[in-house]
Amino acid sequence: MLLVLGLLTGPAQAQAFPERAVVADAAGVLTRAEAADLRERAQRLRGGFYVITVPHLGTPPADYARALADAWNLDSGDGLLVVAPREQTLWLSAGAGHSLPEALADSVQAFLQQDAYYEGLRHLLNTLATLPPSFDRIDYRNLQQALRDGARAEGQTVQFQGRVLRYRAGRAEVLLPSRDRVFLDAPDARLREDAPYTFTVRLTRQRPLTLVLLRADRR
Repeated sequence: MLLVLGLLTGPAQAQAFPERAVVADAAGVLTRAEAADLRERAQRLRGGFYVITVPHLGTPPADYARALADAWNLDSGDGLLVVAPREQTLWLSAGAGHSLPEALADSVQAFLQQDAYYEGLRHLLNTLATLPPSFDRIDYRNLQQALRDGARAEGQTVQFQGRVLRYRAGRAEVLLPSRDRVFLDAPDARLREDAPYTFTVRLTRQRPLTLVLLRADRR
């Protein structure tokens, strides 16, 4: 069993694919109950995540995945997991907000080499759910634009610069270069007052939008 880790980038070739679904079992290796369970687990992950099984790729795994992502109109930050039993191949792009441990291949292969597809896919999704977020992708680099977008920016990451004015009880008041002020939920950050930082935050799905600190880098 070959596990390939990759990114959804580059040109794609025209090809026929199953109808878009969070779990598309075109290879028929999952029961209905197993597919429903994997769908629920995939939907809990940060961002979009899709699982597809196909009997035969007929093309290199990365090419197939890019073409599928184009056909399904997936976002570059969506996660995609492609399993081809006949070729003993699994292709994975974890998507935005997920970092991949190097040992992931070995742990998944142990299941798939025994044709335990459901168990292997469940293990992989469970592993992704427990990983710390990765901040390689920033959705916004203009905080004001993110705030103007309101509901459309919910759940997105924003990176901006500012100076901590006050930090009390896990809440920080930050002065922006524009002289505007914002408040961050940062319970464990240990920020220093009157210090400049580059902040990475997530806009939570609350009313009003709340800025939750993910990372603060001292400048």
